[in-house]
Amino acid sequence: IAYYLQTVDSIKFNARVTDNLGVDSVYVEYKINKGSSKFIRLKEGKPDNYSAVFNARSLSLKGHDSIEYKIFAVDKAMTPNIAMLPKSGFLSIPVEEVFSTLPKYSTDFSTTAPDFFNIGFTITKPTGFSKYGLNTKHPYESPEDNNKSIEYTSILRHPLIFNESGMLFSFNELVLVEPGEAGSVFGSSGFSDYVIVEGSKNFGKTWFNLLDGYDSRLFSSWETAYNSSIVGNNSTFTGTEAMLQKHTFLYHPSDKISAGDTLLVRFRLYSDPFGNGWGWVIEDLKISPLVDAITEITNHTVKLYPNPGKGLIKLS
Repeated sequence: IAYYLQTVDSIKFNARVTDNLGVDSVYVEYKINKGSSKFIRLKEGKPDNYSAVFNARSLSLKGHDSIEYKIFAVDKAMTPNIAMLPKSGFLSIPVEEVFSTLPKYSTDFSTTAPDFFNIGFTITKPTGFSKYGLNTKHPYESPEDNNKSIEYTSILRHPLIFNESGMLFSFNELVLVEPGEAGSVFGSSGFSDYVIVEGSKNFGKTWFNLLDGYDSRLFSSWETAYNSSIVGNNSTFTGTEAMLQKHTFLYHPSDKISAGDTLLVRFRLYSDPFGNGWGWVIEDLKISPLVDAITEITNHTVKLYPNPGKGLIKLS
């Protein structure tokens, strides 16, 4: 487990244990912040699979806490043997802080780095860029293994109150990730690497798509740039500030989330086994109820084009 959010309400330990003579018992030793040890016995479910679940609320976890644990297994030998994972010390899971709930959120990333919990992302100003943004590694990584994938994630620590009119997302971005096969759509086998914005109403237990995943094909200029410098399986093209594009989308109330629910927002890059490029940058993020966006728009001259359109309509 890479982390828990401080809102976690249950913790589950899983272990696969085998022994030629049979397993007598499996248990876990855990402690919070190097405190006193507690022990839980794991129960066998499917053959060789052991697990235990306990209520985490009683632990009163807070951001910057840690959960240390070690798994023990005892066999059925006349003189029992004990195996431990790890053999010395403890495995450790950090507990990440969740900030106050807000009705809306905006940032230019210049002073709000603590608002995001990042794995594979940083808030930096890439070479040649004049503004700070949320950046994946440049270039991002590929696992170079048929059976593996890599994911980078960034979670906004401020949950948002989901509005009855929906939430409008707006940001400037550049996406230079491996494009899928021509004509492939998100979720199909021909779709390769992608970036996506996701939401959760249960503080990260489960996530749902706020829009479909997308790649460098979102703008033809991005796809052309990505393909202009291929070495082996990878693109060596370096992104520039001039390539940033505005991205705006609206998420309506749905069967996934309703008015008044708490929305946690996550940005994620998925990398399949082979092929990578420069990556993803997001600048000037704004998330607001639709009614706020309409009020702002009415104070400006509005242009809607092309008209008639073929599915992609631009509002200026």
